[in-house]
Amino acid sequence: MMQWILNNNRTIGSGYTGNRASPLAIGATIAVHVAVGGVIWMLPPGTIPKVIPNIIWVKNIPAAKPPPEQIYRPEKRQPLQRARNQQQTAEPQTPPLDPTQYTEESGPTGPDKGGGTGVSTGTGPVTHQPVFVSAMPDPKRLRDFQPDYPPAMIRAQIEGYATVRIHISAAGRVETVELVDTSDSAFWKATREQALERWRFRPATRDGVAVSSERVMTVRFRLSDL
Repeated sequence: MMQWILNNNRTIGSGYTGNRASPLAIGATIAVHVAVGGVIWMLPPGTIPKVIPNIIWVKNIPAAKPPPEQIYRPEKRQPLQRARNQQQTAEPQTPPLDPTQYTEESGPTGPDKGGGTGVSTGTGPVTHQPVFVSAMPDPKRLRDFQPDYPPAMIRAQIEGYATVRIHISAAGRVETVELVDTSDSAFWKATREQALERWRFRPATRDGVAVSSERVMTVRFRLSDL
């Protein structure tokens, strides 16, 4: 037994001796670390990437407060008779019309009111405004409104106009012709003769009844119209 222990201690002393570290192993470990550190130190910048830790920030967000609970309160209904009384009090009362004051067409008709023919608005009778329609040329006689071109103006190659004021009878005929403006007396004479002899109108009316009237007309003489 003693011999086995001695042999075992001899075997251990040649390599690892239990609790005591081998100087050779310690030196080898230091040499390896120095060599690794030297290699890392000699590497160019940027070879070994920098590791940036991904930090997650956590923030506590308070939960939203729930809305206040709505409490339903039914409206108090008023009694039916009380509501009707309030409605009648709120609406203004319109007094009935007095049939002895005015009518729509004949005006005042009560005692000592007199008669009337206008349309009343409640403050008194309104005078009727007649409807007047101006005289218009007869569409069937439009060709007769252009006078003959004066021969002297044709030879001279002159164009012109004549503006006249005419008086039209209730039958639609021209009674008188007055000169307003003209570029030459020849055009005025031709227009006057044509108006008295050939011009016909639909007479003016007042409330549908034919009446006499007057209007101003201009006649133009153009060589291109010949």
